[in-house]
Amino acid sequence: MKVFDLRFTDAASMQSAFHRAQDRSAVDSCTLDPDELRMRFVAPNDDADELAHRIYLDGGLKWCSGHVLEAQER
Repeated sequence: MKVFDLRFTDAASMQSAFHRAQDRSAVDSCTLDPDELRMRFVAPNDDADELAHRIYLDGGLKWCSGHVLEAQER
C-alpha cells in the first residue's frame, strides 16, 4: 500500500483529483483539506502510482509525495 499527499494550485484541480480518486475502487481512503488545497489517498502500490500520475497529467498539482506503508510486526 502507498499513501500519497498532494497539494494543488487551485480548488478546481483538487476537486477534479478527488472525483478521480472516488471513481477508483482500489482507493481505500481519500481525504481533502480544502483550506490547504491538499488531498491524501491510500491505495495499492501500482494503483496509487497510476492515479498520482493521472492527476499530475491533468495539471494543477503543486506538490506530491508518495510513501510505501509497511506493516509493523508485533
